[in-house]
Amino acid sequence: SPDGALDVIQSLMGRRGEVLDNSDWVINAVDRYNDGVHPDSLPSVFRPVGPTGKGGFPPPMRGRELAERLEELLQQAPPSLDSRARAALQDLHPAEAVDILEDVLNKQDEIRNLSAFVFRA
Repeated sequence: SPDGALDVIQSLMGRRGEVLDNSDWVINAVDRYNDGVHPDSLPSVFRPVGPTGKGGFPPPMRGRELAERLEELLQQAPPSLDSRARAALQDLHPAEAVDILEDVLNKQDEIRNLSAFVFRA
């Protein structure tokens, strides 16, 4: 959201000289903002933990839960949801993908083309 983007940028600007890698900090701050964590509460330097997290940093705890929920929903999705639609869902932020997949599963009897529904959502 525009307000979220402004919060992240303002928080970054208030940390002049403290953040070692602006790009990694912004990526991490946006991920955490999408999970309900305001950027002002984040540290200026994140500890790298290895190659599994985005930008070398661990995803927020809610992000892991969302990723697990997304995997569950993808397994429950009917076979008529094609591989392109599944891949597109995995490219989204997990919260968005979960919302779309929950809609698909709740309305699958009403939707003629599930894959097209995913791409329009």
